[in-house]
Amino acid sequence: MLLVVDDQVGNVQMMFEIFKTGYEVCMATSGADALLFCQSRLPDVMLLDVVMPGMNGFDLCRRLKADPRTADVPIIFVTAQDDPLEEARGLDAGGIDFITKPFHIAVVQARVRTHLVLKQQADQLRLQQRQLEQSHAELRAINDSSPLGLFHMTPAAFCTYVNRTYETITQRDSAAAYGAGWKAAVHPDDLKTLDDGWRHAAGEATRFASVLRLCRPDGTTCQVQMRAAPVVIRGVMTGYVGTIEDITEHRETQQRLADSNRRLRTITENIPALVAHVDVDERYLYVNAQIGRTFDKDPAAMVGHTISEEYSPALYAFVRPHIVKVLSGRTANFEGQTVVPGGLRHFQSTYIPDKNADGVVRGFFSMTFDITRRKQAEIVQAENEKRLRTITDNLPALITYIDRNHCFQFVNATMQAWTGIPVADICGKPFIDVMGATLYAERREHIERALAGERLEFEMTAEAFGHVRHIHSTYIPDVDGDGTVRGIYTLSSDISRLKATEQELRKHARFDPLTGLPNRPHLYEILDAALARGRRHQTAIAVFFLDIDRFKTINDLHGHADGDLVLQAFAARLVGAVRVTDTVARLAGDEFVVVLEDLKQQDEAEKVAEKILEATRLPIPLDQDTLHMTTSLGIVFDATLERSARALIALADESLYQAKAAGRNTFRAQRV
Repeated sequence: MLLVVDDQVGNVQMMFEIFKTGYEVCMATSGADALLFCQSRLPDVMLLDVVMPGMNGFDLCRRLKADPRTADVPIIFVTAQDDPLEEARGLDAGGIDFITKPFHIAVVQARVRTHLVLKQQADQLRLQQRQLEQSHAELRAINDSSPLGLFHMTPAAFCTYVNRTYETITQRDSAAAYGAGWKAAVHPDDLKTLDDGWRHAAGEATRFASVLRLCRPDGTTCQVQMRAAPVVIRGVMTGYVGTIEDITEHRETQQRLADSNRRLRTITENIPALVAHVDVDERYLYVNAQIGRTFDKDPAAMVGHTISEEYSPALYAFVRPHIVKVLSGRTANFEGQTVVPGGLRHFQSTYIPDKNADGVVRGFFSMTFDITRRKQAEIVQAENEKRLRTITDNLPALITYIDRNHCFQFVNATMQAWTGIPVADICGKPFIDVMGATLYAERREHIERALAGERLEFEMTAEAFGHVRHIHSTYIPDVDGDGTVRGIYTLSSDISRLKATEQELRKHARFDPLTGLPNRPHLYEILDAALARGRRHQTAIAVFFLDIDRFKTINDLHGHADGDLVLQAFAARLVGAVRVTDTVARLAGDEFVVVLEDLKQQDEAEKVAEKILEATRLPIPLDQDTLHMTTSLGIVFDATLERSARALIALADESLYQAKAAGRNTFRAQRV
């Protein structure tokens, strides 16, 4: 739009005739009118006369340029004055051109066109600058919110950027990290390894990864995982972008876990108990050293053999009913006796079922104690000897003796380990004073039943002294010769690890280990529930059946390792393309299913399909290559919700074949 400002109507009319074709021409006959006009509309170019009453053109130009809102409007002076000094005044005032009368119409039109193009280009540049500033601000905010420290370096390992997380991890500001300054935080013993590794990676333009120790200003040291990838532009490696992750706590946890496992195996191999793990075919999977010592056999040689092959016929016949019980899913506790190379021995055994996540018994764990001395002590009624030989500090369990007044008279070292209270400060004190009112309330009934003469065995979760433990406890009444219960023995084992293992196995049975998505059995559960919700809320659902086009070729060309990376990337893109309330599952191989709920129209599902197709087409970076893939989708849109989950998946599979027949990289849908 052109704004012509001239107090002579004839001049305005002339300009209108010149530019009426192809332009919107507006006019103002004074500087004040022009200012008022610009408050409501901004012209693309202003053609301004110099000599006007009230406010001349130069003054108007200066006022427009002083206002940020109108400062970018191009102003061309059109005047009969041909004095070079006047032209200089116009340009100094902010004009971009000075046209003197008389003029050639074609020249004026060309000059206006040129300034319009320049104006449009300037507007575009300003827009791009604002967008660039916005994008830069958003990217910095995203980077600073990352839980990882981010950095950029030149091939020579000169740092040019770090985010705030990097500053937090290293406890140094960005200025200290720039250039080679970041190396000042690296532990001196790790610096040579870092430099050698970086030079090798930069020389080959390959990825870099290393675990380093960083020295913080406060004197502490942290361990970080450093990873970097080369930035390649038009075949030239220009630098590296990478991350650092504080793995100090993770490494410490790993070390504690390794130490714990080592201690557990040391305990298992040295406790005076016979410990074994047996499968459903009664074959030994693990045998501890105590079994070998007791039966004078090599424990390693027993692994893989059945119980019947290692036991005498009489002993196997005795334990067989208890094996049947534990393999049915019930814990078996029993006592017996047998002849071993050392003579006749009395024993007490506990068989605990080993179940998978679905509750299916896979075998059992056995723990057998030699109670020969305890039996002998009971026979001679040597009370003190019986107590000392029953309760020892060598068992992997919490053992106590509680009298009729609910006071501890004996505790083993495990009590101190669990509570942090010295053993000497516990003996003689009431249960409630030591363990607290909450735990006492949970145990009181069991204590009173045991003091009444009942032998108890139970499991419960206990939260005390800053720890949550799943405890397996046995309460054994201490019966005097006349039948009086003088107190109770308690044996409590921490089976939290076993429970955690059971929970982890249960999880693996329902989710695909490669992608973390629900597997086929879990999908049927989810889809059945979705159908039920749809019927309840009277909404439709859609089921997508999709796979990766020519996935076998990808495996053949790139190998199964990269094939797995492709499957993981494909799964991640599916999850990113749907709502959090929708479901993505992996059936098998490269076959996936997506379930969309709470739909009204079929086109809602088709829009999601388009989104998935678009997301899948993005290239996948591999270690040595970049892979392009596509997918084909079969869709069934179900508003009736009368079919089963399996039937809907079968219909979606039919639609997938139609999409494949249509040339792949597309979808086909049907409504039922």
